[in-house]
Amino acid sequence: MLVSNCAYLRLCPHATCVHLISSHGVHLRDLNMPIMSGWEATAQLRQLGFTMPIVALTANALDESRRRCMEMGFTAFLTKPFKRAELQALLQRFCSFDTTSQ
Repeated sequence: MLVSNCAYLRLCPHATCVHLISSHGVHLRDLNMPIMSGWEATAQLRQLGFTMPIVALTANALDESRRRCMEMGFTAFLTKPFKRAELQALLQRFCSFDTTSQ
């Protein structure tokens, strides 16, 4: 299965990388990064007008964390460790896939 509407990017810990991610189908953001948290980066991205989906990645599975993510501007929430099928299903919500190629 090939991804046709998403692209791989190098890791970019700052919201200032909005110019690198603004044209991609989905942005995966870990909540607990050392330089800038996912919470802070997402808030800045949204303030800059970033409208693409942002998915929160976290080991914290509490409902409170999920609720806070949605309030802070995240589009979806994925708890680590996650299974490949969970990530694939989530990406299929936001990206176009070519299912004819393997």
